[in-house]
Amino acid sequence: ADQDDVLAAYEQFVKWLDKHEHDTSLVRQYEMLEVLEEAVRTMKDDKHYKNDLRYVKLWTMYARRVRKPDVVYAFLFKKAIGTAHSQLYEECALVLEESGK
Repeated sequence: ADQDDVLAAYEQFVKWLDKHEHDTSLVRQYEMLEVLEEAVRTMKDDKHYKNDLRYVKLWTMYARRVRKPDVVYAFLFKKAIGTAHSQLYEECALVLEESGK
């Protein structure tokens, strides 16, 4: 079943990038953003991953790297992605607080 788990592959790659993100700063950060965006978009309509904590973590990592995280969180709440996890609400509150909203 693990070879069919698309999320596991993205999660592993993101963990590797995160470990090496600080090596070559901007290039690696851009690469991380691209991978996160691809991962969250690829599975956004997949009910199987909707409340998978690993998927929620990818979304919150993505939201932290975009210019308008409030738009990302509005999308998540509208689509009910990750809403079963308190981590989503905590991260959303933290990000909005940091951005002064």
